[in-house]
Amino acid sequence: MRNLFLTASLLLTLLALSVSAGGIGTAFCFGVGCPCGNDDPAAGCANSTGSGATLEAQGSTSIAADELSFHAAGLPTNKVGLLIMGTHAVNVPFKDGIRCFGGQIQRFWKHKNSGQTGTLMFDHVIWQFANIQNVQLQPGDTRNFQIWHRDTGNGSPCNQRSNLTHSVQLTFTP
Repeated sequence: MRNLFLTASLLLTLLALSVSAGGIGTAFCFGVGCPCGNDDPAAGCANSTGSGATLEAQGSTSIAADELSFHAAGLPTNKVGLLIMGTHAVNVPFKDGIRCFGGQIQRFWKHKNSGQTGTLMFDHVIWQFANIQNVQLQPGDTRNFQIWHRDTGNGSPCNQRSNLTHSVQLTFTP
């Protein structure tokens, strides 16, 4: 009975984290069941920093407003990261983390470096997808976003040299 209570308690905690992770959209696919036991239920799977990286969508899901941006934190310093968008949510072990995007996959056209702070910011995402990559988002489209980042320093948990944040799902509006 105690194990059932603990399992239910863990599920409720994870659900609360997925709804209240901050920003807009729905955060999901946290670091539980990671490839080499590098779990972090409050972020993506743990990377060489000892914790997982987080992703937050900020601004608006309005296509016309083009105020959507993404902020990732908890990344290894001075490593490259990519913003990835997929049409379907999945949960697949990948490198040192869990890949949460699937279906039609589109990567943001520009790599960014996490610098000394271990953070990344991707601004004007809708404009960049539409005008540089010819990806036309429509009102009602739901997409899943995640940052895939390098982790080449000593301590890459599974020695796969890259990892991912948790994911954020957004449904676009006019």
